[in-house]
Amino acid sequence: MLTQKELLKLADKYEALHKKNFDIYQQCGEQKYLRAHERYEDMADAFHMAANAEEDFSQKTHFGALITNFATRAASALRATDPEEMETILHDLVETAAANKLYWKRE
Repeated sequence: MLTQKELLKLADKYEALHKKNFDIYQQCGEQKYLRAHERYEDMADAFHMAANAEEDFSQKTHFGALITNFATRAASALRATDPEEMETILHDLVETAAANKLYWKRE
């Protein structure tokens, strides 16, 4: 699997080819350069989308792990019999939410 950096490098390569073929098409007017320009533009767009998809997937995976972590901590707080233990668990839960920018703590 290609990394995001590699995908963006390929997108830049096809972007350059797309621009080059469009310039040639404007100079000579041959349809083959227009078609090549369109193909390379599509390839550049596809690589940009793939690079963004990888980042989106990582964010969704991270968010899913956070939800699981929160659910586990909330269940622990509900099972806690000592009020201080419950307060400690809930405090940790709020700290984790704030650290992940899901909740803004008031000072």
